[in-house]
Amino acid sequence: MAKKKFYRFYLYLVARLAEVIVCLLPRSLALWLARRVGTLAYWIVSRQREKTLSHLRIAFGQEKSEKEIRQMAQQVFKNLAQTAVDNLRSPKFNWEKISKFVDVGDTLEIYKQLLAGGKGLISITAHIGNWELLGGVVFLQDFLPGAVLGRRIYYEPYNRWIIKLRQDVNVRTINRDGSSREILK
Repeated sequence: MAKKKFYRFYLYLVARLAEVIVCLLPRSLALWLARRVGTLAYWIVSRQREKTLSHLRIAFGQEKSEKEIRQMAQQVFKNLAQTAVDNLRSPKFNWEKISKFVDVGDTLEIYKQLLAGGKGLISITAHIGNWELLGGVVFLQDFLPGAVLGRRIYYEPYNRWIIKLRQDVNVRTINRDGSSREILK
């Protein structure tokens, strides 16, 4: 269990306030604001900035200049903020809304064909892009009940909130530290 850190409660309150704000704004304005917040976070959150720069240097050190790596790192922060906006807005989403900006190609048809065989389906994806919305896109389709496997969040109010946001788009969460039987159901 993680140590109790006093600032987590205040960050949680800020995040919940952000949820209210981004849900009141049109999506385009909320995303514009998120890009500004991402840029600000890049400059303020130095520990995460340095970690991001280090990872990008490992991945692209020989191919990209330092300037390009710094631009990519700043874009990472902007993308993360935009991802957060869509995650916070997820209770407002239904299939029609979400399918306007999430393209899954022919994945749902392939899933339907595989499920028609009656044996179930395990789908594995990377943590790239908005993985939370990906589950929503799939599970908002009535033909496919399912769950995601996730790690329990270090601060319990965050954990409950994230699980609730997932539930709002029909995504059930199975904690990694839970029963193997639950995972295999």
